[in-house]
Amino acid sequence: VVTQQTQKISDVMLSLSTARIEIQELKLKVGKIEMDDVAMSAKISEVKGDLDSLKGNIEDRASVTVLNGEEENGDPKCAKVCSGTTGRRSTDWTDYRGSTGVYTEVDISGCGFVKIPTITTAIEGSGSHWEITGTSAVYNAKTGSFQYLPCGK
Repeated sequence: VVTQQTQKISDVMLSLSTARIEIQELKLKVGKIEMDDVAMSAKISEVKGDLDSLKGNIEDRASVTVLNGEEENGDPKCAKVCSGTTGRRSTDWTDYRGSTGVYTEVDISGCGFVKIPTITTAIEGSGSHWEITGTSAVYNAKTGSFQYLPCGK
């Protein structure tokens, strides 16, 4: 009987010793997780600072200065620049007043303007387009469209 009890005590002591080792290992793991958490929080703060810095740089580089316009200027942070083409060989020209010129309706609705924009136009070609007058003739400008009326010579 004493031998059995001694064996049980020995088993309990061994289990207790194993439990102590496991507790120490768990404490080490928790400590490492806490250190990782502190390091992760520091890294997150560092990345947030980097993002704020990049955001500032992007805002500085992406700024558009609005000097003046036909309407009261809106928020300069909302200024837009939009460009496009009617197509070198696909522009739908319509005769204007018989044979004195042509015009085309230009759709700018995809630009998303909320005020009538200042519009700059140009005409290109492979010959004789230099003879056209009124190459920047913009008519009926709206937030989503305008008419372009380059007159003949």
